[in-house]
Amino acid sequence: GFDLIPVGLRWAENGRALYFETGMKGTTQIYRVDVAGRRAAPVTSGDRTFHLFSVNERTNRIAYAINDPTRLDDLYVADLSGRNARQLTHLNAALMKDLTLSPVERVPFKGAEGWDVDGFFMKPVGWETGKKYPMVLSIHGGPAGQLGFDWYHEFQVYAAHGWAVFFTNPRGSTGYGEKFERGIELNWGGNDYVDVMNGVDAILAKYSWIDRDRLGVTGGSYGGFLTNWIVGH
Repeated sequence: GFDLIPVGLRWAENGRALYFETGMKGTTQIYRVDVAGRRAAPVTSGDRTFHLFSVNERTNRIAYAINDPTRLDDLYVADLSGRNARQLTHLNAALMKDLTLSPVERVPFKGAEGWDVDGFFMKPVGWETGKKYPMVLSIHGGPAGQLGFDWYHEFQVYAAHGWAVFFTNPRGSTGYGEKFERGIELNWGGNDYVDVMNGVDAILAKYSWIDRDRLGVTGGSYGGFLTNWIVGH
């Protein structure tokens, strides 16, 4: 019943369990597989990116790194169950005191054929009521990949320049199951294009302060393809 992509698999508990990380709806989580029962269950949760983990058999603990849209990676240690997490490092604490960063808001919307699609939105730094702001749409590569609650320095640069930032996980993205990922097959620029543009429409309907005459689009790899497709259509 597990319909996500496991990576970084590690044996643990004398072969009784497998641990791995996986992208899930714009986050990255650590999972444990009970080998005998063939069941997978999450060890971590929340709108964050958990990765780079290591299991210690002797102490029955797990170490991992966490980041999110406003915090760079730090190391944590927890019980194998994920409980009693404790932060070990504060690598960028001094830097963070000098930065103003924009958080990420999840904005679900309906894509092509009524499919549920996740959008993610960042207000410009210094946002003020009554002012109009431009918005940039950024499209991820792959198309097998995902954006979400991770540290993306370029998005913070856009927000710091006074732009709203919007990004999505249209069909073709990972983290939403095989059917969703395969939904782009043999049809690039079809329903994926509709997914992305429906997301833009949803954001414009939600935030009247976005300047409809100052909308930009960018992306790399597959995101570059879809950027050209959008501009061409």
